[in-house]
Amino acid sequence: MQHRFVSHLMVLDKALVLGGNARSDSPGHTAKFGSYTLMELNTNKIMNISLVQKNEVSSSNAMELEGLKTTVKWLLEVATMAGLEIECIITDRHLQVAKWIRENLLCNKIKHYYDVWHIAKSLKKKILAVGKKRNCEAVNEWRNSVINHLYWSASSTPDGNPDLMLEKFLSTNHIQNVHTGHDGSFFKECDHPPLEEERPRNWLTPTGSERCERLCEVLTNTRLQNDVKMMSPKQQTSRVEAFHSLVNFFAPKLTVISYEGMTCRLLLAAMHFNENSDRDPATTQTGERMYSIDFPRAKGGDYTSQRSTEPCNIW
Repeated sequence: MQHRFVSHLMVLDKALVLGGNARSDSPGHTAKFGSYTLMELNTNKIMNISLVQKNEVSSSNAMELEGLKTTVKWLLEVATMAGLEIECIITDRHLQVAKWIRENLLCNKIKHYYDVWHIAKSLKKKILAVGKKRNCEAVNEWRNSVINHLYWSASSTPDGNPDLMLEKFLSTNHIQNVHTGHDGSFFKECDHPPLEEERPRNWLTPTGSERCERLCEVLTNTRLQNDVKMMSPKQQTSRVEAFHSLVNFFAPKLTVISYEGMTCRLLLAAMHFNENSDRDPATTQTGERMYSIDFPRAKGGDYTSQRSTEPCNIW
């Protein structure tokens, strides 16, 4: 299957956009097995999976880096033999992973980006913590808008200019009803038309109020700014997360499985995912596309719409 997929990539003749993420066989930091998945995001196909056992490394936390090294080593060998170009790799914000990529892959002109969802998840928690403080309840009204603005900062910068993405994100004057004169060289005013109609939430009092200062302190954090500069402007690793959810069907967490058994289950999950990743969309009798509505617990009442697809029973 891997050889057939590599041949397909050679025919497409496009630079590879890779998404990588790790999965542990149990929650917490005491996992016995850790797997690392590398997906080609343009085609939505699993390229390689490596399985690492805890006794191969110093601790459970080190399994992610070891898995990345194994998958990337295989990929570089295949890319060299097949003449494939690697444009970038997108991961979470794991510090050891970021350091290893910086020292070993940037020399090959392979860009490294962070998945925006992982940054948004961390930022959302910090804003929620601020909103629980006394006299800061109004910050909660801006939580979703700030997260949406984070995604927009990345998606509206297709070339991935790090300074432009950061300046877009740091246009915090907007929450104070100030839309021009932003600090920076690239993004000096908000990109929206004049806001004349009544707004669904109150503007935060300009600098001097506790709620505004606490929120701005979160948004201008140095670590967050460095992460924003590395946001992926195109693809994200959400499909890798979807694959890991599928793995739970073949290899449920907290279930004792041998090394050989875990290897087989991971490969079965990858085969199943690749076979179903590009199914035709399901349609009604009149030809309209069908969608399903989901209410994830993590979204706190919000919903997501997913495209329904035709069943695949080829294999």
